Amino acid sequence: MRILIIGGNGNISWWCAKVALDRGHEVTAISRGLTWKTRRPAHTLCRYLSMDVDDSDKLRELLETETFDLICDFLALDPSTISRRLSLIAETQSKYVLISSTIVFERNETTGFLVEDSPVREIGWNSYIDAKLRIEKLIHEHTLLSQRTLIVRPSHTYDTNVPTPLGSNCFTEIHRVLRGGNLLMPEQCNSRWTLMHSEDFALALIALVENENCFGNTLNLVADNSLSWSEIANNILDILGLPRTRFQVVATQDIESVQINDQSSIRGSNLGPNFKLHRKWNDEYDITKLQEFIPNWKCSRSFYEGFSETYHWMLERPIRQRINHELEKVLQELQNKSMQ
Repeated sequence: MRILIIGGNGNISWWCAKVALDRGHEVTAISRGLTWKTRRPAHTLCRYLSMDVDDSDKLRELLETETFDLICDFLALDPSTISRRLSLIAETQSKYVLISSTIVFERNETTGFLVEDSPVREIGWNSYIDAKLRIEKLIHEHTLLSQRTLIVRPSHTYDTNVPTPLGSNCFTEIHRVLRGGNLLMPEQCNSRWTLMHSEDFALALIALVENENCFGNTLNLVADNSLSWSEIANNILDILGLPRTRFQVVATQDIESVQINDQSSIRGSNLGPNFKLHRKWNDEYDITKLQEFIPNWKCSRSFYEGFSETYHWMLERPIRQRINHELEKVLQELQNKSMQ
């Protein structure tokens, strides 16, 4: 296949390009190249185009002069710009993959295993969730494109980011712990969380798109297992070479009481009002529908293996270790408050 990837050097999309290339597909990636220093290096066999995908004229020119069998969109973030993009793609014969997110699902204390048609949230939670919901709706309503579109919803997927119980996917919490802090964990220590290495996501996605029958569907593309926050913390501390006693449980009311203003650099964190969006609840999935298209699907990496690779990759070059100093201060304050 000739595959066009929109956003080619991200946490997930880099691996999707690699797996596609390894399987003999021809890959072109649209990337502005703004984050190469903190991400994995460019693929030798991948053709990279430097352009703003929201520039409709340039995207139209590309799609009129070249033919792609498949377009994978990792930068579907704004309903207003994606509407124009969908119209351009609909004029081609390309199949389309929209990367959505499992964060669209409604969650509360009664949430069990999530499936593709589990209830989704009402509009109004935050701009990111609202955008994913609106974009999915646009796809379903698009008569020319919906039947050749696959919507996939990843859960917590990691590689060049760092999954910690109360961090924000950057190196901040690991940096704080290595300097003497305790690894923070929400008081729901036994709640289950689904983590997936980006290569496993990529292996599943490429297997899906090689199956013509997957298009016209919405699938939760998630791991086949989950871990408790306690198990995740133990894995992290083992990899850091620290005793398993180096953790600190933080009360839910303290997490949710963190004040975050509109200018704050921790607006995208899991603290304050954001905690109840996702990490306050169990995060587990029934993958029966996924396995209908990929029989016997299982992840190739354990969390221990995946996190160990990520950690040592970040140690190789300090520039990869993104640290948010405002977040570091707030996390330390949470630790201090929990120890009183």
